[in-house]
Amino acid sequence: MKRLEPAVSPTLQREPVKASRLRKERLLKGLRQTDLAVLADVSHSSVSLCERAPRLLRPKMAAKLAAVLGVTADDLLHGEG
Repeated sequence: MKRLEPAVSPTLQREPVKASRLRKERLLKGLRQTDLAVLADVSHSSVSLCERAPRLLRPKMAAKLAAVLGVTADDLLHGEG
């Protein structure tokens, strides 16, 4: 019997994503996502989501995270990864 390969949606066939600027800054500071979340007074899931999908990072959240990381919100919102 012929084995069928699973169909993969074209939207799932993407190039590897570069690490987000948020993730790079967090790692440079030696912080875990949980640490950053506590220090910025945001949820861990918010940090995780914004690292995976930087387009979802909003200015208010960026300002909180940037203050902890020692960068500007603009760096996180518009900086290259």
